[in-house]
Amino acid sequence: MAVAGQRQGRLSFGTFELDRESGELLKRGLPLRLQEKPLQLLLLLLEHPGEIVSREDFQTRLWPNGTYVDFDKGLNTAVKKLRYALGDSPDKPVFIETIPRRGYRFIAPISGNGFLPEEPPAGEPIFPTATGKKESSDSLSGSGFHTIVPPVGIRKYRYLLIAVLFGTAAVVLVRYGGFARPPALEIQNTEITELTDNGKIREMAIAPDGLRLAYARSEGLEQSLWLKRIDTGNETQLLRADTVNFSGMEFSPDEHFLYFVRSEKSNPVFSYLCRIPAEGGGVEQLIRDADTPISFSPDATELVYTRGYPRRKIFEVRVANVDGTGDHLLATVAGNEVFDSGPTWSPKNDSIAVSAHLTGQRRRFALYLISLSKATQTELYSSEGAIGRPLWIEGGRKLIVTLQDLNSHRGQLWTVATSSGEAHRFTNDLTDYGSAVDLTSDGKRLAVIANSAVSNLWIAEARDHLSHPSQVTSGEPTLYQVRELSDGRLIALGSGAWIMKKDGTNRVPVRSLNNPEWIEPCGRFLLAVRSTNGEKVLTRVAQDGSNETALTSGDVLFPACSPDGQFAYYMNAVHPEKIRRISVMDGSISEIADILGDTLFGNIVVSPDGKYLAYPYQQYSPPVVELAVIPSGGGTPINKFQVPGFLGTLRWSPGGKALNYVLTSNGASNIWEQSLSGFKPKQLTHFNSGEIFDFSWTADREHILMTRGQSKRDVILLSHLRGE
Repeated sequence: MAVAGQRQGRLSFGTFELDRESGELLKRGLPLRLQEKPLQLLLLLLEHPGEIVSREDFQTRLWPNGTYVDFDKGLNTAVKKLRYALGDSPDKPVFIETIPRRGYRFIAPISGNGFLPEEPPAGEPIFPTATGKKESSDSLSGSGFHTIVPPVGIRKYRYLLIAVLFGTAAVVLVRYGGFARPPALEIQNTEITELTDNGKIREMAIAPDGLRLAYARSEGLEQSLWLKRIDTGNETQLLRADTVNFSGMEFSPDEHFLYFVRSEKSNPVFSYLCRIPAEGGGVEQLIRDADTPISFSPDATELVYTRGYPRRKIFEVRVANVDGTGDHLLATVAGNEVFDSGPTWSPKNDSIAVSAHLTGQRRRFALYLISLSKATQTELYSSEGAIGRPLWIEGGRKLIVTLQDLNSHRGQLWTVATSSGEAHRFTNDLTDYGSAVDLTSDGKRLAVIANSAVSNLWIAEARDHLSHPSQVTSGEPTLYQVRELSDGRLIALGSGAWIMKKDGTNRVPVRSLNNPEWIEPCGRFLLAVRSTNGEKVLTRVAQDGSNETALTSGDVLFPACSPDGQFAYYMNAVHPEKIRRISVMDGSISEIADILGDTLFGNIVVSPDGKYLAYPYQQYSPPVVELAVIPSGGGTPINKFQVPGFLGTLRWSPGGKALNYVLTSNGASNIWEQSLSGFKPKQLTHFNSGEIFDFSWTADREHILMTRGQSKRDVILLSHLRGE
């Protein structure tokens, strides 16, 4: 293999960045130590992304001029060290794929200007492009960015509607101080440090002095509360794991207490505001029915929180004393879906900042300022993407928030001026920042939860009872939803939509489908839901992505096709929740039924014979998730089944005699079956770890398709924000 010409620069892949000039490898900005041979191996792979680099090429590059060495042992050691530095696995590679008896291949997407095109060597053929420009057979894009496949970034489509767009509730702290103008935030000298690496963080808060981190950690269906010393790394468990959900936490300004919002054991959607001594002790319940993390007043005598009422489409901004007494209403924000990002108190003691998810024909997120003296509301900023909980910075002149980018499906940090609403991007990287963000009291360090996920296509045969599932794809793009098309090929959602064979080969993007949120094969067509100008648009396209037709727009969720391909059934997220049927040909709509319980809890499916519909719903009191089976024309349910855990994707069994669904328990997702005859559910797959994001049966009933992997949530720390 000829080595292409190189120029010095930077290359990015995943959370890593390589500086060719210095030979420095960074992970989220934090330098990693990499020895010379693994570094040269990485450089050679990056020079030929997506290509097989032979063992002979490695020998020429790493041991030139006939240097004597036990080559096989030396190369294997260098590859092992490089994989260790990247956190990669030879069995399930994300970056480096082994090609048996031939060499290695770099399979992750790359961006940057580290390798720019040069004039081809003499005698190398030059091919004209469609534009008439000359292009060498090994040339890169003229922009200077080398992208092999679309970058990862789309997150799985969440079934819990409270968090359907932006993860879990935010945790931030309004810091107090004088009114002297502090220096502006700077990104140039910012350092990034990983504070946790277990991948299971749900909520977190950093102490005002920046020396301690509190966090809630998932342990299967349970969550526990921990305290970590940032300087020493020592961890202390404050509360044992239990079947509760933490939805926010905050240190008191004097750091004596840790405040947190935690659900009841018997009712996961009803929460209390509690506090515990920061070094451990008894839990004190302060306020009943609190939904978000709190924020303290500048004098630390009061706190603010929100309380949501989903059916009334409102939430209340409420103020209380720090011991929970004196709880009273400040303002009511109307026309919204519950989105518990939480309010924050301004350092000037004049207003509260809070974000809301506005519903209606055009769905959007808005950032409000609420006057403490008049209780009036001013819309400061709005976005189609989710807006996290705002942090006050620069003495109250600006807010820093996480905004979701609808194209990349990643959260990035932005600043918003409180006087004008003008927004500016603060970070611009490959990290997916969550809405759980917190600042130290000096404003120099910011803790944030970073989200990441890996998911690949798996397939299992029905004839061996799904007992030997095999992985089909590895690396990028991360795939989250998969269905079979009428011609036997597969369509999957990752960073865009992709069509491929069942073995994962011949993978091509469906470029006309720009960032779909849901796909559904329907006869000779394909149905897709996309967000456009704040609306969910249901479109019909040919299976190659051509001939796009908009069928309806507004509040559209989880379209499911009838067996004859003539109709699709879908649901809406805003109360009152209903099931509707739409003609795939002319877009005519008829109402079928009301959703049972208090809210829907997942997708709707049509039985193989078209006679029945099934869907999951949630009831708040007593708390329960159930499956309902109703006639496809509407009417009284013919069956209802209780689900014993967290429910994922729902499908009909191939014969229509049972329902299959994903159930997560003990940290692993598996597929279960509920017979319509009412027998006890039985487990079909037996994975001990990992998540199943989606599954579906093939038309011949011989295989089940799965997207399976692991999502991670860890805390990272951005330091030196003010350039000290």
